[in-house]
Amino acid sequence: MSTMVTRKQFLHTAAGLIGASVLAACGGGASTASPAAGAAPASTPKPATNGTTASSSGATPTRAPMAAQGKGKVDLTWEVSQGDAWMKASVATLPALLDKVPAIGKVTVEPTPGDWENKLVASMVAGTAPDVFDMWGDIIPPFVERGQVVDVQPLVNRDYKAADLQDFYDWQWRDFVLPWLNNIRFGMPRYVNMMFTWYRKDMFDKAGVKYPSLDWSHVDYADAANKLTVKDSSGKVTTFGLAYPAWSWDRYWYKPTIWGGHTVDPNDNTKAAFDSEQSLAAFEWSRKLMWDDKAMLPPLEIQNQSFLLHFPTGIMAMAEDGIYPFEMDDQIQGKFEWAYMHVPKGPTGVRKVLGTTDGTAIWKGTKAQDEAWELQKWVAGPDYQLAIVQATGRVPVRHSVLAKWLDIAVKTRPNLKNANLNVALEAMQMGYPGAREFYKDNNAAQEIIVPALQKVFVTGGAPVTYMKQIATQVTNAEKNGAR
Repeated sequence: MSTMVTRKQFLHTAAGLIGASVLAACGGGASTASPAAGAAPASTPKPATNGTTASSSGATPTRAPMAAQGKGKVDLTWEVSQGDAWMKASVATLPALLDKVPAIGKVTVEPTPGDWENKLVASMVAGTAPDVFDMWGDIIPPFVERGQVVDVQPLVNRDYKAADLQDFYDWQWRDFVLPWLNNIRFGMPRYVNMMFTWYRKDMFDKAGVKYPSLDWSHVDYADAANKLTVKDSSGKVTTFGLAYPAWSWDRYWYKPTIWGGHTVDPNDNTKAAFDSEQSLAAFEWSRKLMWDDKAMLPPLEIQNQSFLLHFPTGIMAMAEDGIYPFEMDDQIQGKFEWAYMHVPKGPTGVRKVLGTTDGTAIWKGTKAQDEAWELQKWVAGPDYQLAIVQATGRVPVRHSVLAKWLDIAVKTRPNLKNANLNVALEAMQMGYPGAREFYKDNNAAQEIIVPALQKVFVTGGAPVTYMKQIATQVTNAEKNGAR
């Protein structure tokens, strides 16, 4: 099959991905994120946009490429969706790879540019795309459909032993295969993000509220949020008990799941399922807490900026977002005690949150697939993962490195000693993080669902029953779509 495709063909298949506002699925923060990074700390959308905007959280990524030079003749380009610390650590590890794979010459590490999806498509059409590029589950489908991504499963079968594969997290390794879409393994893990509850101990102490615990339910969650909410003499809320991005494309779906519902019919991925009683009850939990109780942060209160930036300001006592230890320490600087806790279970007793598939993919048109695969394996390998832990504090993709992660993080950043970083290890043991439920045409669904979520949770005023007609619209779009 030819890997060359015209831009018109690609854009038609993408069905709204390219050029649309796409929510980042995993990894931006205050000190290491770029605007193109995946599951960035939750940011708030402007009502007019079709999606949730990823936030750079104040970071200014390095725009100039970095490189490492080997002795071989095969040059590689790797497009990275992270900022300074990540890129520098990546380049610093490359000499070891170049010694191991002497065929590789120069490895150029490029930051993702603005409008990177369009530019990646254009480079594929032109035959100049990067050999390896950062990618994740929400973004990859159109590239897979057009045959632009190497299926690495045969390479995994050739090069990895069963014991090697056991070092990856079962749920993340599973989610790098999309059974509904060609059933290929679209990449290899690079980083993992998971959602947790951040909480300010000082605010809990002042309000006389017990700290979150593993046995909390969403009833306890809402009760604490109400008790932690503070108003001034005029009745204006000055501190919201909780911030949770209910409007967010990659965060909204797991609440219906833990209520016993679905967003996609598990037996028919062309049918929306968020119109069930269980799913609507999950939406209502968030809507009531935000608009009736005024205990959950309305997104426009923080002007389209990330929770990470505003957590230290006192506008929220809890936030449900990803795990960014070093970035949190950079923002808080030891000014108050805080910690992570697992997001509470739903009414069904089930615990579920977004766990990301941030990884790397190999462009099908590369003229250096063997060498690109060696780079991809290196990125997923323990040496590279350890270097990233030391530089950024992010959660690694291997059990063997995770075992060292907590000790490294606390020694590097002593302020994290009481932040309960153990939640990451516990979540991996419990295995509850995971990827969303996918529609057959995920991008077509996104174009309909995101504006609807904004009407309920950003501008407000729409009841959750409005989602019933949205589910019908999504199902019709899926049944009549091009895919």
